[in-house]
Amino acid sequence: MELKSLKDIPVTFSIVKKALYICLGVSLLVSIGSMVWAYSLCTRYLNTTYIVTNEGKAIMLNSQNKYKVDQFRKPEIVNHIKEFHKLFFEIDQFNYEQRVNRSLYLIGNSGRDLYLTLKAKRYYSNIVANNLEHELQIDNIYIDSDTYPYRGEFYGKVIIKRTDQKLESSQKLHSSFELTNVARTEENPHGLLIENYTVSGM
Repeated sequence: MELKSLKDIPVTFSIVKKALYICLGVSLLVSIGSMVWAYSLCTRYLNTTYIVTNEGKAIMLNSQNKYKVDQFRKPEIVNHIKEFHKLFFEIDQFNYEQRVNRSLYLIGNSGRDLYLTLKAKRYYSNIVANNLEHELQIDNIYIDSDTYPYRGEFYGKVIIKRTDQKLESSQKLHSSFELTNVARTEENPHGLLIENYTVSGM
């Protein structure tokens, strides 16, 4: 019996050896499969970009290379600046509160400070009292998208009209600012926030 047991040892060792190789092979397959899955997942997210529509809104697109993002970001920045200035300055006695509130989602504390300053100067009260309508004329928008935070300047005019008369006047508007990337929301679809906003001509 002891001799037979000794003869079974090589067979048992061979079985253990095979089992060890099988376990090692399965472990390698699982590891390689996990790495391939993780790589494909990361690549998919890295290649996710946003394309600007004609309305200036961003839609997600997965088939673009991540290095092409910058060429789509500049039009978004320009549209963000246009939208803020139109909301903040193109107002009348009926819609100024709603439009200014919407514009404040696109700008940081400097925008709220400007709003409070104009309010203290009775800028909005004057619009209501005199039935004024402000129309914004955009002359030029300069954006430096090669540095971060992005920097820019806005040049335009605010055309002031009386709703009950044909009288019209205008005042130049020049602003400088920086922009930082933030999370996209319904109120801020471009995912940009205007910071350090200074304005002259108001």
